[in-house]
Amino acid sequence: MSTWESRLSSPNIPFAKYSFVNNTRHFYLVAEPIKHNILENIVIDAIGYNGSTPGPVIVLKQGECINLTVENRLNKPTALHVHGLSKPNSQDGAPDIEPSTPKIMPGECYTYRFLA
Repeated sequence: MSTWESRLSSPNIPFAKYSFVNNTRHFYLVAEPIKHNILENIVIDAIGYNGSTPGPVIVLKQGECINLTVENRLNKPTALHVHGLSKPNSQDGAPDIEPSTPKIMPGECYTYRFLA
């Protein structure tokens, strides 16, 4: 973890792990059904990423190339829409609005690629 990442706080939410290869930060998220404890003795069925909901915190550095692979272990198509970033429409994760962004079918992966 770099110095600037270690100054961030995310109570009860993990930070996404990544690798850094060829000047590109690579993240891997697994969309899957999970059990989520919302209150003492109250557990709900939810959609999670890497075993948590909300999913892990993804830390980016401005100007970095990003590859964010999503594996769909759900029983229906999904997509990942990230707020707060300018990215090409084809990488926006809103297939019902932007048809060039694919739906990720069950059992498949898709890698979003953009510049942070």
